[in-house]
Amino acid sequence: MTTTRTASASALALVAVLGFAAPALAQYAENQDPPEGVEALERDLFTTTDFYLDADLWEDPRYTRCNTPVRLDDMWVDNFVGEWGDCSEGLTLAELQSPYEYQSAEEHYRALMAEAEANGGIDHYSRENPPPDWSGWYNSRTLQPEQWSFGNNVQAGVLMQALTPEYQWRFAQVMYHTAVDNSPQWSSSHCNPEGMVRWFGQAIRDIEFLVTPYQVNMLSGTALDILRQVAIDQEPVTEISQWYGESVGFWHDETLVVWTTNVQGWWMSHALPEFSSSFEMVETFTRDAEGNLHDEVIMYDPEAFLQPMKLDVIYSWLDGMQSNIRFQWKECQTNLWNVGGRLTPVNPGTVIEYRIPDWYSRPWAAVWQENFEEGMQGPPQDTALFGFDGD
Repeated sequence: MTTTRTASASALALVAVLGFAAPALAQYAENQDPPEGVEALERDLFTTTDFYLDADLWEDPRYTRCNTPVRLDDMWVDNFVGEWGDCSEGLTLAELQSPYEYQSAEEHYRALMAEAEANGGIDHYSRENPPPDWSGWYNSRTLQPEQWSFGNNVQAGVLMQALTPEYQWRFAQVMYHTAVDNSPQWSSSHCNPEGMVRWFGQAIRDIEFLVTPYQVNMLSGTALDILRQVAIDQEPVTEISQWYGESVGFWHDETLVVWTTNVQGWWMSHALPEFSSSFEMVETFTRDAEGNLHDEVIMYDPEAFLQPMKLDVIYSWLDGMQSNIRFQWKECQTNLWNVGGRLTPVNPGTVIEYRIPDWYSRPWAAVWQENFEEGMQGPPQDTALFGFDGD
């Protein structure tokens, strides 16, 4: 379906915030040579005529010229398209994957619950016997340079090795159209839902934790407000997938264990892979002597990941609930619209053609296939995101 839209002024001035510029000719780096001792592939992301035909090369870090996802995402912004990265940088596949033998989030959660029961029991709190006082403000970006969920500290080729074949070609598509075609389709630039995994990336900054005997609430956001609610001592009951899932948890001593299920599949973040509606995770929160929260995250997605994946997050203590910090509510508005497949600032009052996105069939990919993939082999036909056929 195609309609027309009249652009309005952006309350968030997203063009300035996100650093978008009008589309330009390829701003290739002057130095296209690989690092000393590294032999370039005969064909890579920047020289291929059809990335779909390069599946045998995708897992080789040299295919993306030893770049991390965040560097691929920044190439057009900072004018170094095609430049080689550091081939020795980043996590190994083993470091990306879970160290545990659990194959499902529920198995993991039940095992931690049984372990707690065997070691003094689960702690059940009330107003008369309150839980640990973790309420307050925290900075979510303490480990940003080390977190692969920001696209840092991992070669794109190594991250590719962690994915199933279907999610490999989806990831290749994301990287190609971001780094080569200058067509990043960032969630915030569209005011789209952020998706669960972006909680661990660019979607949030400072977090307000509010701990009660029956719930733990985490409130944050960058372009959109995100509220995660953990129902303490309860079981999942939601029957319809949610953008940030449904979370339940329990306390054991000073440890909070959280199981999140019923997550709606989406795209992780800038130049990163996608995840399916089978995504679930188990988080184990602890607090150190300085008041910082440590969150071990184990992500389960048998449709997208070959093995469960691991992420370590630290939320650094800022101040308590009686501080002068206030939550800043966001109402995302945008003046960035796809014109010829690229997000372009459109002045208020301008009338443009706009295609209504199909939320159940990878709307970012529809833009790329329509504008940039003529003559390519193209993806498999069954690409519905949430188990619907899109009809």
